[in-house]
Amino acid sequence: MKAITRRARPSEFPPNGAYNDTFFATHNSIFGKGSSFPSGHAIMAFSVAAVFAQRYRHHKWVPYVAYTLATALSFSRVTTGAHFPSDTFIGAATGSRSGATSC
Repeated sequence: MKAITRRARPSEFPPNGAYNDTFFATHNSIFGKGSSFPSGHAIMAFSVAAVFAQRYRHHKWVPYVAYTLATALSFSRVTTGAHFPSDTFIGAATGSRSGATSC
């Protein structure tokens, strides 16, 4: 998906710049390296959280802790300017689904 969308990262724009036309805008690599969409960190964090939530579902606190940590990691990617919120949202949805189906 990164190689297809080639979405520019928020840090590639000036602080008060317009964020329209961010897809197909990065020229870092033709293979998607440096592309923003979707967030690989969010995919990995939420897939691991989904596996832990499924495996240890008899412990009430494990799913809450797992998803809270995954959300914190994803939020940190937005605040550092590495991803747009939609990048992390799609990454979280993809990771949650792939982690839940692997159990």
